[in-house]
Amino acid sequence: MAVHIFDLDGTLVKHGTNDPLPGAVEMLRKLKDAGDTIVIITRRGDKEFEGSPKYGKGTILNAIRRLDLNPYQVQVVMDCDSPRILYNDEGCEAVKRETNQGWE
Repeated sequence: MAVHIFDLDGTLVKHGTNDPLPGAVEMLRKLKDAGDTIVIITRRGDKEFEGSPKYGKGTILNAIRRLDLNPYQVQVVMDCDSPRILYNDEGCEAVKRETNQGWE
């Protein structure tokens, strides 16, 4: 089993929306079915983001619900600016994806 860490905007949902990217729901279901842990990180949260309420804390749970994930089965880290840097003592991979790239 593994821990998969995903950015929300532009990686799981179309940037600036709560609309899942093509294939995102199916991919996340496969990970959950395999017993893997899903962590979602996002800049959304308490901070004012681009002056838009659509990026507020309340939209995080809406986005996760639209991904058809129980919000209590994933971990969410909010107010997380970029870049994100991972330090790990064993087994670490990073995958760079294009903004709004589907998961088919």
